[in-house]
Amino acid sequence: VNSGLSPPNRCRLQLYSNNKEPLGFALDGVARIVGFIAAAVFLSTAIINLAKQDAGCIIYATDNEQIVPECNARVYGWRPSSLLTTYGPIGGLISAFSLPIVGAVVDYTPHRKLIGFVSAALQLCFIFVQIFLTKSNWFPMTIVQVGSAFVGWMHTLVVFAYLPELTEDENLLVSWTASFHILQ
Repeated sequence: VNSGLSPPNRCRLQLYSNNKEPLGFALDGVARIVGFIAAAVFLSTAIINLAKQDAGCIIYATDNEQIVPECNARVYGWRPSSLLTTYGPIGGLISAFSLPIVGAVVDYTPHRKLIGFVSAALQLCFIFVQIFLTKSNWFPMTIVQVGSAFVGWMHTLVVFAYLPELTEDENLLVSWTASFHILQ
């Protein structure tokens, strides 16, 4: 049966009523989760294991043991298991003091899209640099990870400031927001 529609028109998926802005918001959310959360989890584990190796600790259970022994050695003054709990709050403090300033710039200047673009580009650069994580550069990569976390929060701030401008229909915004979170 020929419906009179060409194949591309019959197969077209209409997401968000063909509105590109909420589709962009949704895709940005997926990219933020992959780049900001998944990469941070993987890289944090890798950094801790590399720090343990640098400290001379065992990182894998032997055939005779079921668990990895606790590493009490120190590297750069910290126990490797304490690195994440040390650099996490550092990134949090940097964010807590500087994000209100970024928020004011986003809300009261016409530079919202520019800040969103720059923060997304910086996030990509930070993640790209961390591809080269090795045993010899794990500590500088820890500092890059702190920068990546700050830039990730800055980008999230910019994106969520833009959310109310996607539509004036509150019911549609609730529906879209639910779908954004489901995609993430």
